[in-house]
Amino acid sequence: MTLSLRTLRWPLLFAVGLALAGLLSGCRGKHRDVDPEKAYKFVSFAVDDKLDDLKASDEQRVKLHEVKDKVFDAAMALKDNGKEWRKTLVTEWLSDKPDADKMHEQVDLAVEELRKAGHLAVDSSLEVHDILSAEQRSDLAKMIAEHAEDR
Repeated sequence: MTLSLRTLRWPLLFAVGLALAGLLSGCRGKHRDVDPEKAYKFVSFAVDDKLDDLKASDEQRVKLHEVKDKVFDAAMALKDNGKEWRKTLVTEWLSDKPDADKMHEQVDLAVEELRKAGHLAVDSSLEVHDILSAEQRSDLAKMIAEHAEDR
């Protein structure tokens, strides 16, 4: 089976994508906070649904939920940190004399956190790769490709 670059990027982001989908689904308004408990339940349900489709063993389920929990916690921390970055930037901008160094520092912090999140996505996808069998990875790639075609 030949996979395009577009199709291959999705397995890489599988774990993070599920966590972020849960976070975004909890946002019904532009400025509403995500209820972490509801988001966690949604993400867990989505992971379980895919694990059912993949006929994952109990051992695989435990390991994959550990990956999901790690990614979910990181995504929630990133969301919370984003609030702080925005608050600091807006506060500085609204002041009579904004501190450019402080504002650039906030941007640097945000970029560093996003870099860490990207590395976590890669590491988590590699964990998922190692947990799943070759057949399950192939099935997951097909599911992801079908989902990508629907968009």
